Amino acid sequence: MSHLVRLVVGDWERGGQRTWRFNVDQMEVKHDIVVRENEMYNALLGMVRTNYKLDQILLPCELVILTYSFPDFSDDPIGYTLPPVELKEDGDVELFMSVRLDCPWLDLYVTFGDRDVDGYRHQRREEDGITMGMVARTEITITELEGINL
Repeated sequence: MSHLVRLVVGDWERGGQRTWRFNVDQMEVKHDIVVRENEMYNALLGMVRTNYKLDQILLPCELVILTYSFPDFSDDPIGYTLPPVELKEDGDVELFMSVRLDCPWLDLYVTFGDRDVDGYRHQRREEDGITMGMVARTEITITELEGINL
């Protein structure tokens, strides 16, 4: 079975701990594509690249990421949502399509270009507590305390 999925171009902004907002690029057209429930990730990415003619405007090494946000039924007037979910493989596409069965209004967000993708990835690393290749730690173990001479 196939579903009509809306593609929306923009970038993610982290508003605080576990609060995110997708800023829609008003200069880009929103496209609707037909996606099968068992669509392969590479096929979906190919549809996105074709609809936005990304092969003409991006270098082959520049990334395209596909994300969505789980429906948040709280009444947040500012528009912040839960952290985005990134589609990276076939199973992620399957999960997205199954969520859409209950929430057909769910859009697929498209972010492309080195600057926007790097900005998103940097914010995700901060969200996950990883900075400069190191995990940020906020707790000290008992073993570490025993080694300190007070």
